[in-house]
Amino acid sequence: MNDTARVDVSLTVGEVSETVNVTEAPPAINTSSAEIGRTIQATEITNLPLVERNVYALLDLTPGVQSNNNGIASSSTGTSSLVLGFPEQRTLINGGTDSGTGSVNYYLDGGSNMTNLHNTGNILPNPDAIQEFRVQTNSYNAEYRNQFGGTLGSPMRRDKTFFFFSYSDMRQTTSTFLNNAIVPTDLERLGNFSASATKPTDLANNATFTCNGVSGVICANRLDPIAVKILNNYIPLANLAGSKWQGNGPSPFDTNEYLAKFDHQLNEAHRLSANYFTTAGANTVKAGIGNLPWASQKFNWRQHNLNLSDVWIMSPSKINQAWLTYTRNFGGRLNLPATSLADLGSAFTIQGTPSLPQITVSGFFTLPNAIIGGPTAGTNF
Repeated sequence: MNDTARVDVSLTVGEVSETVNVTEAPPAINTSSAEIGRTIQATEITNLPLVERNVYALLDLTPGVQSNNNGIASSSTGTSSLVLGFPEQRTLINGGTDSGTGSVNYYLDGGSNMTNLHNTGNILPNPDAIQEFRVQTNSYNAEYRNQFGGTLGSPMRRDKTFFFFSYSDMRQTTSTFLNNAIVPTDLERLGNFSASATKPTDLANNATFTCNGVSGVICANRLDPIAVKILNNYIPLANLAGSKWQGNGPSPFDTNEYLAKFDHQLNEAHRLSANYFTTAGANTVKAGIGNLPWASQKFNWRQHNLNLSDVWIMSPSKINQAWLTYTRNFGGRLNLPATSLADLGSAFTIQGTPSLPQITVSGFFTLPNAIIGGPTAGTNF
């Protein structure tokens, strides 16, 4: 009893019967394109916990995503997710900002999945219906830039004549965010300010407007028909609480270009070349400074370049080059719409190209004016 027994056991090393070889791994650097991002795989969508089964929550797995919120991003904490009556996805990436409108594009099966009013993301299907999705945080692939074109080149006559053709096109639309406008209520549009904090003053007697004994109401026969037309046709209804309006003004930018080049070896001493290049574009931008859509400016331009040349090898030590060049570049500015107050019924007489003036209601809204439309300008050289 109370003795310690010791038994030594010898073990022999067995043979290795199984080997695991790792032959592939995800590439650390994407060498096929310049874009930066990652793909959220089906296993992550299926296995990771999702609050309210919202797949947007997985955006946080991507480096560079600094704020991911279904309605309230870190730099817009005063923005309600249901301010428009439906949820909005707001994501901030790599220092992006959110001043009431988003700066990230959202797609569903290749199609846009965004609300154009705030430029934010719409609702996604449930995680059981989503296989994977990709988050691109920088250097986006060309497929998202609305640019397309092509080139074609070939000999027309062996060792003698050659041609080359190029075409390129771009269709791009950005937007200008408009906010902080306070627009008239339905009653105010009818001249009824009885429920409004600010009552209009009748300049005829310097007292508050009164109609049929009701204070703060402008009788229908005292309403200016031009002002009524502007209210009905140009001043949008409120889409936010407090009779406020905000939205986006589109700014399309379209260009296209063509180039054709011909080379002909006339003989051993002369090589003739001809090329023609033309490009045209248009860009529409918001005019002036204001917070409601009212006037815009459209810029149009077209350029032509024609070059003819002859390279003459005069001797082994002398080469002569002769060039004939023609360049034409013209552009202009057009105010949109081509409308003035006279077109709305005013007795105001305009000079020059019709355009809308700036109208400001202090403390409420400003309709921006377009500067005078310029004539077509350019050069022939």
